[in-house]
Amino acid sequence: MTNFKEHDGLIFKMLDKPVPLKENDENVLVRFITHGVIGEYVMEHWLDCNQENVPIYVEDVDSDGDVTIWIDENRNEHHCCPFPMFEIIGTLVKEGSKEWRNYQLVQGKCVYHPGDSEYYQASGQGRIIGKLIENNEFNSTWNSDTFMRDDSDGWQIYEPKPEPQYKVGDWVEHKESKEQATIRRIMSYGAIEIEFAYSTESDIYQADDFHNDFRKLKPFEIVVRIGCLSGTIGKSCEPACFLMWHSSPRMGFDYSIIKLSALDKETRELVEGLLEEQDEEKLKGENND
Repeated sequence: MTNFKEHDGLIFKMLDKPVPLKENDENVLVRFITHGVIGEYVMEHWLDCNQENVPIYVEDVDSDGDVTIWIDENRNEHHCCPFPMFEIIGTLVKEGSKEWRNYQLVQGKCVYHPGDSEYYQASGQGRIIGKLIENNEFNSTWNSDTFMRDDSDGWQIYEPKPEPQYKVGDWVEHKESKEQATIRRIMSYGAIEIEFAYSTESDIYQADDFHNDFRKLKPFEIVVRIGCLSGTIGKSCEPACFLMWHSSPRMGFDYSIIKLSALDKETRELVEGLLEEQDEEKLKGENND
């Protein structure tokens, strides 16, 4: 696994084994050599008072073959040391590069290519997930090793927009009466209009009242009515069918097996949508483990 290190606000890819600094090397992280003949000289003349051998960022070696070592943070005092006294321990990670992207993902950041329709973030179980920039909805999943081998550059940090707690079309339930409803409109001033399920009755709630009185339903909690039957929807092992659970919580064999082809267009779209949302919820849960 690649090892990264931050130093003075810069990101470096650390080497498995240090290599000697050369005259033409640029943008590297170095430290004094402490072994061999050169190491003996360094220990005697530079690290002779138990100073810590701290990493040093070297932009380049000057024309005299020296490396500038600043003594104070304000860069008012420095020493010039011959480049053979140093060994490289890390190379600078270019912003927007493959290594830069991989480091940001490991740090929990989201990344994207400007102009793309989705952004990416690390998830559990060795996966990278893609979400749509438009609405933060889950869109794709990748094996981490495969994704991080991609050599493209031009990556940037993406700050996801806060997800709205509710949107038009969401199913909600009244906390006390347990009546279910869908959100019909969200007014510009925050009020929310809902339409109760399988009814023409609607009502408008001020934002605070709505948030106090209602909760958002998960796809496996939504009650669907089909003729004289009602219940929550579940997946069947037979692709042409689905399960309708009649008890809550789901118990034993208290369900009906219904063919999708037996439904009218509107009901079928609702059922298939709920089954798809349940699959997405399950995948999100696995990615977050």
